Amino acid sequence: MISFIGASGSGKTALLVKLIAELSRRGLRVGAVKHSRRDFTLDIEGKDSDRFRKAGAGTVLLVSPRSIGLVADAPRGFSPGRAAAAFFPGANIVLVEGWKGAGLPKVIVTRPASRAPRARDVIAAVGGKGSGFRVPCFSPGDIRGLADFILVFSRLT
Repeated sequence: MISFIGASGSGKTALLVKLIAELSRRGLRVGAVKHSRRDFTLDIEGKDSDRFRKAGAGTVLLVSPRSIGLVADAPRGFSPGRAAAAFFPGANIVLVEGWKGAGLPKVIVTRPASRAPRARDVIAAVGGKGSGFRVPCFSPGDIRGLADFILVFSRLT
């Protein structure tokens, strides 16, 4: 698991979309976790799944011919590691957007005008050239280079 952290609007999601596509193209099974500080729901007001939750179901699984959606009560302290173990048992790598405080290796994503967050376990930076990082720095367009680095770092090559 590798976490990608940075300020809102720094380009984390756009970078991860490209990186997931590159790693998938190389034959890896990639999982993705998006950490949100705000509560959210996948339910639609009045639909069956919403009614199940409001009736007290702690977990509701929606299954269609092409997708599965899970809505569940989050246990206190639910970590990225527990999420990966529960939902991505067949993944070669799980990329996490956020979870700055987790003890995961991290890639800091910045824009030229933004400040990089302070964090431990930083292994690389994207867009942070000249920002004083003492880790490998990649431009946002160097997806292949970043993918190569991640594969070596994760011992997947």
